[in-house]
Amino acid sequence: MSTYFRWITPGPDLAQARLKVLQVSASPRTAYWIFDMSDQYKPSVGVFTDRVLVGITFTGPGEQMITNQAKWIRFPGAAFQGEAQHPDGVIVKTNEPGAYCIGRNVLRDLNGCIQDTRLANLREMAKALGKPTAHVQPRMRLQKW
Repeated sequence: MSTYFRWITPGPDLAQARLKVLQVSASPRTAYWIFDMSDQYKPSVGVFTDRVLVGITFTGPGEQMITNQAKWIRFPGAAFQGEAQHPDGVIVKTNEPGAYCIGRNVLRDLNGCIQDTRLANLREMAKALGKPTAHVQPRMRLQKW
């Protein structure tokens, strides 16, 4: 199974992630962005220093929900109408390979398919930020539930 990642602000969303529930409490109608680190794109630019990097592993059916291209809404593309307008889809962007924007209805189903959530380790943090592990070490003190 692949592990996907998300930068999460400490608070209710992080507490829920620890319990294997993914949510966006500040804006519940919005989509939920996750990324895998097997591709080139990693949302490291503009990541606030207070964010925690969480790894999420889905069961087989969960992985299929994300990678089912029949549910994909491609950006840019004529079908794309904004993140909140695709609650039943998964938005993928050509300029952000490996990033998946999970629509709120898909997220509801996906929450039943979480195998594990965990804090990212030093190597994963360094890879996500595109920095050597020595430069990331001080930030690891923030990696806590």
